[in-house]
Amino acid sequence: MCHWTADVVQMSLPLAAIMVIFAAFDVASYREQLGGVFVLLLTFIFCAIPYTHLLGKAISPDWIPTIVEGSTTRQYGQFT
Repeated sequence: MCHWTADVVQMSLPLAAIMVIFAAFDVASYREQLGGVFVLLLTFIFCAIPYTHLLGKAISPDWIPTIVEGSTTRQYGQFT
């Protein structure tokens, strides 16, 4: 939970910067929709963080199960 909270804090700064840029350029299409853009980006943050943590575990060599075949143990693609 600590890593997730730290990631949310770190992603909040780019979120704030993006919102400032959207507001500064004052594009007519987004003028009345800044709240929607904020919610969309916030939702992306809350979905992307768990996805990247799970993806990191899925491709981590420490997470690959050890395959035992008889008396020979094969780990990380090499016989030991």
